[in-house]
Amino acid sequence: MPDKYKDANGFWNGVYVGALGFCSNAKVLKEKGVEIPTSWDALLDPKLKSQVSTAHPSTSGTAFTTLWTQVVLRGGEDQGLEFMKKMHSNVLQYTKSGTAPGQIAGRGEAAVGLVFSHDCVLYKERGMTDLEVSFPKEGTGYEVGGVAVVKGGPNNAAAKAYANWALSAEAQEIGPTVGSYQLHTNPKAKSDPRMVDLSTIKLVDYNFEKAAAAKKQLTARFDAEVAAQPKS
Repeated sequence: MPDKYKDANGFWNGVYVGALGFCSNAKVLKEKGVEIPTSWDALLDPKLKSQVSTAHPSTSGTAFTTLWTQVVLRGGEDQGLEFMKKMHSNVLQYTKSGTAPGQIAGRGEAAVGLVFSHDCVLYKERGMTDLEVSFPKEGTGYEVGGVAVVKGGPNNAAAKAYANWALSAEAQEIGPTVGSYQLHTNPKAKSDPRMVDLSTIKLVDYNFEKAAAAKKQLTARFDAEVAAQPKS
């Protein structure tokens, strides 16, 4: 397994990888006279007022990934929050769930939802046929879903057996059969054409430890400086 998908000290191993993207309703965008976004700055278009759906970074890991991506891309927390302030007027609402924005876009309630791309692929497959996935050219964040065994747990042998199974190619290949289109971490697992090809998109240098350490203070600032402010 690639080192970037596991803890250097062996505390956890990654089971899947998801890339943050834009989940757009092509029909709504066409009505608004806006192209499918391929840039973060495209979300600032005045034509998209109240047409961007995203979760709140204090309740959603997806939304915090969006926020931290801006911090990385723009060179600091102040700069990252400044972008979020600019996008604020175009946000329909800050949902609690990180997957909800894709469904909101799929129903035509907003033009663009900010979600991990595999969620958008699933919603389109389930009937929200106007949805299209795209990625920002400047770079985007990503997630690694991990598995770990709790030391001293009551069923240690079973926990180890489960973790080993979850990391196997056989187990990871089950995902696409049940609508989970995240990327596999096991290089021996067969990929699926509905999964994003990471070689075709640009990822930011996402430091998970640094992001986690900054989360409490940064989300508090987001609450006060962005979410609580009136929309122009």
